Amino acid sequence: MGVVAVGGHARKVGKTSVAEGLIAALPQCRWTALKVSSHWHPLDGDGRDAPAAGFSIAEEAVRAGGGPAGGDSARFLAAGARRAFWVRVREGCMAAALPQIETLVAQAPFALVEGNEVSELVPADFRILVLNYGVAEFKESARRLVPQADALVAVSPAPSASDATPPPPPPWREFVREAAKAAPLFETADPKAVPAALLDLLRSRLSL
Repeated sequence: MGVVAVGGHARKVGKTSVAEGLIAALPQCRWTALKVSSHWHPLDGDGRDAPAAGFSIAEEAVRAGGGPAGGDSARFLAAGARRAFWVRVREGCMAAALPQIETLVAQAPFALVEGNEVSELVPADFRILVLNYGVAEFKESARRLVPQADALVAVSPAPSASDATPPPPPPWREFVREAAKAAPLFETADPKAVPAALLDLLRSRLSL
């Protein structure tokens, strides 16, 4: 059994795509994948507040777009996961949700958990932090993840032919370099294309 946690320094940096790439590249793991949203998302057409427990866990049944998590948990199934779940958690209620999350993880041969807050809390064998050089924001929750990361994946889009000069470095680059001295950094233009060296490191850590 092995658990991989995937976080990102902000929204829309490619962490779901990196998770998809890992699932597709290591099908022998028969992944159970969890998308954990650390604030409440009403389902389409459902304006209800979070239940009294403060969280909801739904197993995904759709293998292509249109799944309940805006397609994210469905993308995990489409990539080859054996099971996928969307965990919606009201702010401040992650501690209440954690026992059920850990139960799902413990029942899986291999589990992949995506989300920043849960990445801090769930016991994991390998933690990945996804960076995107095109996004300046760096969430406080992500700053706490940097020293815990076993690997950094930096999404660096290939420059277009019309780019006369390269874009300036992101304002957080030096902070990441200082805080994650021991974690290797892997760059990729396509977040779904997991670098081979990262896969080798992950196979070694998970004894695959």
